[in-house]
Amino acid sequence: MPVGDWRPIGALASQVGAYCWAGQPAEAGPLAAEATVFWATASRRHARSAESWRDRLPVRAGVEHGPLIVAPPGPVAELLDGLAAELDPGRRLAGLSQVVLPRLGATYAEHLESASPVSEGAVMAALTAASGRALGQIGPGRDLAQRLAVGHPGGAEFVQALERPFEGSVGLFPGVRPS
Repeated sequence: MPVGDWRPIGALASQVGAYCWAGQPAEAGPLAAEATVFWATASRRHARSAESWRDRLPVRAGVEHGPLIVAPPGPVAELLDGLAAELDPGRRLAGLSQVVLPRLGATYAEHLESASPVSEGAVMAALTAASGRALGQIGPGRDLAQRLAVGHPGGAEFVQALERPFEGSVGLFPGVRPS
């Protein structure tokens, strides 16, 4: 979508609702102490993003926010559920830092490239902040995943399995396109 094209409010609401849904913190599960600290910090950052996205949902008479905060179409809900169910902290962090966060950053970048400053200025500010939070966690998450993976085989296969449903795409959600 070229910069400055108008995105209908319903399409924007769906996209922001999906961002809000993805930013809700998940339970940490039984992880090593260092991983627990990482997940707690990451959860707080993602909760800030979810709150920011919630604040940017459109306000219109008769439109409730709750029904807008849903998983986007595609494999992302299954990916995040599978990641949350993973008990091995190294594999879980590898999935987050090698699959989820880079794709989330790419999704935000794609949206920023097509956003209209006139109609989506507040969303653009949230995209920039959320992108910084997500991308800033990639390096520390990968480093910790590598340290935790010692003696835990199957990490590369686990990440490849998480990537498979997204082959041929860059982002985490379906592309942000004009409607």
